[in-house]
Amino acid sequence: MPNCGFIGLPLCSALLGTARGTVSGMAMASYNVWFFTYVVCLFRPGEKIRLKTFITPTNIATVAMLVLLATGWRLPAPVQQFCSAVGGCTTPLALMIVGVLLADSDIRALLHTGFLYRVTLLRGILFPLLFMLLLWLLPLDNVLRTGLSIIACCPAGSLAAVLAKQTGIEATLASQAVAHSTVCMLVTVPAMLLLTGVMFPM
Repeated sequence: MPNCGFIGLPLCSALLGTARGTVSGMAMASYNVWFFTYVVCLFRPGEKIRLKTFITPTNIATVAMLVLLATGWRLPAPVQQFCSAVGGCTTPLALMIVGVLLADSDIRALLHTGFLYRVTLLRGILFPLLFMLLLWLLPLDNVLRTGLSIIACCPAGSLAAVLAKQTGIEATLASQAVAHSTVCMLVTVPAMLLLTGVMFPM
């Protein structure tokens, strides 16, 4: 899963402008529903996706966000400030967890573990290419296509490592994959953005 929040949305805002970048950030709603249902089930072998699977605090918050965006309603100022403060803590805390997990692992493994290169190749090159091909086939505006492509080419998100730690499944390997794809984004993201500019000129 891509790092939509910490890297994707700031990139959208920087490259597309605040208003258009925020619209592209609607992809976060899809990301939240997909991650906190299907992806969570992947970390729990034998668990099946049911209607109950979709009733999670994150999905409820996503629906509330969509209602607020659609209606223009605003939360009371104290509630808004509280939500902003809590939201501002989540990414740093997730990155701290990844850092702690990496501290217990051999950093040299980032360079010598072939599996990590495969993860980075899938996350940073193959998945974005397939996603951009799908966007190219759909009758969408190029601004929207570009915004979604930016999010798709982001490195692996730290939430996967947090979930791996929580469920006790390959937490160190998940953290290494996040770190590896994040370092490699210095090459993969610019390459994918150049291709995006060619495919979806604005």
